[in-house]
Amino acid sequence: MTLRKTFFQAFIAAALLVQVTTSLLDLRAAYRDAMDRAGESLQVARAVALSFLEERNHLLEVSAKVLAGDFALRSAVATADLGTVESALRNHSSRINADVAFFVNLEGRAVAASQISGAIDSALWQSVQSQPDRMVVLEDDAGSLFQIVPATVKAPQVIGWVALGFRLDQTLVEKLKAITGSEVSLTAAVADGVSISTRDAVLANEPETHWLNAVHALDNLGTTVELTFSRAREEALASFYRQRQQSMWLILLSLAVAVVLAIVLTSRLTRDLGTLAEVAAGVREGNYDLDLPKMRGLEVQQLARALTTMRQGIVERESRIGHQLLYDSLTDLPNKRHALDLLDRWAGDPDAVYALVVHVGGLQAFSSTLGLEFGDRAICRIAELLNQESGAELVARIADTRFLLLLRNVEPSQVEALAQRIAHQHRVIQIGEQAKARCSFEFGAAVAPADVADALPIDGETLISNAWSASLESLARRGALTWFEEDFRARDARRQVILRDLRAAVFDNQLHLLYQLKWNAETRSFRSVEALLRWVHPELGPVNVEEMVQLAEQTQEIRLLTRWVLQEALRQQADWRRRGIDLDMAVNISALDLSGLQFAEYVQAVLAEHQIPGQALCLEVTEGALVNDFDQAKDTIDHIASHGVRFAIDDYGTGFSSLSQIRNLTAHTLKIDKSFVMTLDESPADQEIVASTIKLAHSLGLTVVAEGVENEAAVELLCSWGCDDLQGYFFSKPLPPEAVEARLASASEQTGSPVVPQRA
Repeated sequence: MTLRKTFFQAFIAAALLVQVTTSLLDLRAAYRDAMDRAGESLQVARAVALSFLEERNHLLEVSAKVLAGDFALRSAVATADLGTVESALRNHSSRINADVAFFVNLEGRAVAASQISGAIDSALWQSVQSQPDRMVVLEDDAGSLFQIVPATVKAPQVIGWVALGFRLDQTLVEKLKAITGSEVSLTAAVADGVSISTRDAVLANEPETHWLNAVHALDNLGTTVELTFSRAREEALASFYRQRQQSMWLILLSLAVAVVLAIVLTSRLTRDLGTLAEVAAGVREGNYDLDLPKMRGLEVQQLARALTTMRQGIVERESRIGHQLLYDSLTDLPNKRHALDLLDRWAGDPDAVYALVVHVGGLQAFSSTLGLEFGDRAICRIAELLNQESGAELVARIADTRFLLLLRNVEPSQVEALAQRIAHQHRVIQIGEQAKARCSFEFGAAVAPADVADALPIDGETLISNAWSASLESLARRGALTWFEEDFRARDARRQVILRDLRAAVFDNQLHLLYQLKWNAETRSFRSVEALLRWVHPELGPVNVEEMVQLAEQTQEIRLLTRWVLQEALRQQADWRRRGIDLDMAVNISALDLSGLQFAEYVQAVLAEHQIPGQALCLEVTEGALVNDFDQAKDTIDHIASHGVRFAIDDYGTGFSSLSQIRNLTAHTLKIDKSFVMTLDESPADQEIVASTIKLAHSLGLTVVAEGVENEAAVELLCSWGCDDLQGYFFSKPLPPEAVEARLASASEQTGSPVVPQRA
């Protein structure tokens, strides 16, 4: 149903309801008023009729008393002169036109009577004597009714009674009708139980429901008589019927007016609403320029203003959404979609387009230390610097810590120079007045060259993807700019599989640990092991640990890996200690593990869980982790070391830290990187480096571990320089727990060699 039809019907229904309700209330009042007036007129008629009957009764009473006092009558009664009595009765009755006159003797018999004969009911006459002031109605032998008044005849004693009366007949009824103006009927209950009536023929022939009646029972002695006063219902309700007819015409007229008004109003309303609907449809289609004409009616104007406000809001929201689709919400740099749109527009450009993806490292640790707000401010600062200083045609943020630079009309050497300048100038970013973010950078570059037809077939998605893959390779190359090569695609696909399944590997028990023994030069025995993580992927097979750790650090999953390794290694160490195998445990940790004190609390909790003393655990951290955020690393290391845990600087010599930094750190051991040890017997330069490092470390109170020991010559050299612990395949390759136990048992049985009796 349309709004117009609904409004039309509602308007008509409301108007009709109001008019009908009003008319019904008026008619109800008119009906009650007519009925009240009819009732009042009948009561007036009753009062007039009773007054008339009282006057007649009074006339009879006076005449009867005069007759009873007549001397001639008393004398005639005393001498039993009935003729004289009859004559006196006739004379007196004729004076008042009485219809009946008679004398009642002491025996109660009527004598010298006119119309009345026979004995008077003794009970009635006793009532008459006791209540002389009440009207008396008698019935003669013919069934006629008479209104009589008796008077006592005394001479001087009571000698009888005289009575005068009028007929109660149709003549009386006609008189009453004349003086009351209403229909009158007289009804009496006679002795044999049959009612006699002087009812008018009009009343007798019509149903009782056509009349309004008021019945009055006369207060009399003798025969019971009722007067009924009637008025025709049609006559009494004539004014009501006229008003009812007028109300019907008024309702019809109001309905006609309501129809006309409803048509006019609904047409106006729906026309304005239709206009609003057209504007709304235009807004839906994206047409925001339609003008609204002037509307009639306050509510419609309010609706029009609301629609205008909504349209403005939609325009602003679409503009904001459009901006959000093409720009990064944090830095307000263009995003990847914007970059792809730009590359699509460059599709016909003959110049080569270079894509440089810049990954900024170290920001996760910065955010963990100072909070997300400072991390966001650091990203915004880097975005600002890249946008101002890179000279790129577009600088976009395409991931949390990855930026994209699009360049044209440049040479590859210029791209390389740009990468070097960014890495050199922005290694430390000042955030506000106090905070500094230490950053590392990886750069991946790709190019979309012009083809032979001088048309540039740019696939923007592929170009960006190639530069992204190259940036992942840059991480393995210590941040050096890496140009995309085709074989990166396979490596990138492999990385995606590793990243996808890494978390599941932790929870599905796909990971396991191997343990590599460390040989102590002083005791010439094995006193510790290093826990080494291994993962055999269901599809890829064995996963390179360095590759897995690098990817885990990029996705923050490294914290989960470290906690799993620590929990499993200490569980194995506790099992060995319960069985009498006392080996210290070394576990590798990441730079991200040192970015907050939560890791320190976790280390303490795991030690307590397995009842391992802190001195039996050594945490190995690469010096690269110290370079990225030395201050935060120092705070975390100090907190953990306060519980007795020892720290080792792993892969020393491959990073950028110095012994002066290590001197200020709570460290206990230096691990010389295997790249200096594996060819120690053949390289005098390596011998100088290792010997001097051992001497300097001892001067700082540090013990030294040499890893990558492959031959006995290296063992002899290291022992001669005072190296504390040796680790490598010469002693033991990484072994499962049961093989470690077997290797320890074998070593304890061998004797005779200053180093080891038998190569592992």
